Amino acid sequence: MDEDAFDRLTRLLAGRLTRRVGLASSLAALAWGRSAPDLEARPREQVRRRDERSAGDAEVIDEKRPCGPKARDNRCNTHKDCCTKFCKPPKGDAKVGRCRCIKLGKKCKSGQTCCGGAVCEGKRCVQQTPPAGPCTVCASGCAFTSVNDAYAAAAPGAVITIGAGSYPTNFAVSKNITLEGCGSLPGAELTVERSVQNADSYYAIARDNDGDANLYTVTMRSLKLTGSYPTNDKEAVLVSNGLLTLVIENCQVSNVATMLYAEEGAHVVTNVTVTNGYSAVYNSSVSTGSLTITGCTFSDLDSYAVYSSADNADPLTGPIFSMTNTSITGCKSNALFYGGTTTVTGCTLTGNGGSSAEEFGGLGLENGIMTVIDTTISGNSDSLFGGGIYVKSSATGGNASLTLAGTTTVTNNTAPDGAGLAVIQLAPYTVTVTGA
Repeated sequence: MDEDAFDRLTRLLAGRLTRRVGLASSLAALAWGRSAPDLEARPREQVRRRDERSAGDAEVIDEKRPCGPKARDNRCNTHKDCCTKFCKPPKGDAKVGRCRCIKLGKKCKSGQTCCGGAVCEGKRCVQQTPPAGPCTVCASGCAFTSVNDAYAAAAPGAVITIGAGSYPTNFAVSKNITLEGCGSLPGAELTVERSVQNADSYYAIARDNDGDANLYTVTMRSLKLTGSYPTNDKEAVLVSNGLLTLVIENCQVSNVATMLYAEEGAHVVTNVTVTNGYSAVYNSSVSTGSLTITGCTFSDLDSYAVYSSADNADPLTGPIFSMTNTSITGCKSNALFYGGTTTVTGCTLTGNGGSSAEEFGGLGLENGIMTVIDTTISGNSDSLFGGGIYVKSSATGGNASLTLAGTTTVTNNTAPDGAGLAVIQLAPYTVTVTGA
């Protein structure tokens, strides 16, 4: 073996037989005939560096095996960093511990590392919920503590996010706006502000700006909307006299006299529950707008659930109404009364009526064209007639046309006259039953 080969072998052994910086550097220096600092110029050497973190003496091995996930490399002591794991102390006669992390759901101690980015809370490793983004409105630490102030400062089309808490809210709408629960924070709740009311004497969370002739849209999403009904029986989520459209999505509405008091406008209500109020939706008789209700639950209301006083509406140009996959139960008056063009699909109307002479308990039609598909109308009642279905065409020349289709069933409804179906003929009318 010549001198160069011997030097190379000595250098290789010096790097592999020990990880102590002092000995490795000395032997390597002998092999190369150079000082230890010169080794820093050789990138392929395994040279330790001191970790500059505030954690103390932890060191990290550069290059090939910085943390060592298995076997010998999984060993650790106070001078070796386990990277994303913690160093479990040695037991018995062992001189080194092991790098490990605590699995999700297992017990942990302060300072230990949980696997997979979990955190040690309540002495167990739990999955950490990503923090919600900053809210526009919250009790403290946000840009606003008032929804009214946030609305006044918002640009047209802005999204106002609302953190957990209860916020008295009432503003006159002068721009498109979205009010939305903030991130994953539960309990964001808008309450009707009773210090302001509009010309119709209805208190409202959002109402028309009487001095503005433009049509605006307000979207409310993932919120709780509450009032103090029956103490105050003129409360609403929205009051619209034709210049405001409301979109309500994934909201819970309770103790509000009327969720939607509206005329014109393309109103959309999706995945909304309304309970313990007077009614869910009131649509004025002069309405020529539209209303779409999908996937909702209206229950335990002191009057009707959805009502349109469409006596003078032309059935062909009157309000357009669609209700799909919606349940209406336990309302003290009728479940649904509508004119214009109406389609009811996959709905359940049960246990409504019985406490007032509203002429029907379940479903009513006056001066319009109504199609009912795959719907159950059962257990409704009235003190006059039309416990299940009431159809009327008025003396003003309107026409009422009702079609029951698909798997629609009308059963177990009660009334002194026309328990299942009552038809009042003051003008032409049509009742069609197809496969129901």
